[in-house]
Amino acid sequence: MTAEWLAELVAKYRHRGLLLDTPLLLAVLLTAFGRKHERAWQRVMGGALQPQHGNWLATFATEFKVQITTPHILTEVSNLAGKIDQRLHRDFRAVLAEWVIVAREENMAASEIVRHPGFPHLGLADTAIEMLAADRYLVATTDFGLAGRLRKRGCDVLNFAELLAWELA
Repeated sequence: MTAEWLAELVAKYRHRGLLLDTPLLLAVLLTAFGRKHERAWQRVMGGALQPQHGNWLATFATEFKVQITTPHILTEVSNLAGKIDQRLHRDFRAVLAEWVIVAREENMAASEIVRHPGFPHLGLADTAIEMLAADRYLVATTDFGLAGRLRKRGCDVLNFAELLAWELA
């Protein structure tokens, strides 16, 4: 991945939208959570992503005029955030609410998603991403399997390892 390639993707999708999968959206929201995010981070994210990754992802996401999500992603984020110290739940939910209000939520019935051939392999949230992504949105994910499926279908996708390699370059 080159800086030029990433710049082309950002230009192509700046007005169409960026769709972050659950772990990446959670990282962005925890970063927006302010100084308290360091304490909450380890409880929710474990070692998968580090706080500095959330800072970089939050900055990267601002390159896009539209943030895309689904009810399925939002449910996963909300449930995972339940691991945050209970005293911080209200503050985190305020950050989540602010983000949801400005994001574009694409709704797809679960009864439609489970009929898709990808459902047995991907589950509800990732199948919804696969169904929505085709030449509409740039998807950023930590899931190599999802990234591979999207690429096979001609979708533009960034996996986190690529983003991290670009950030460190």
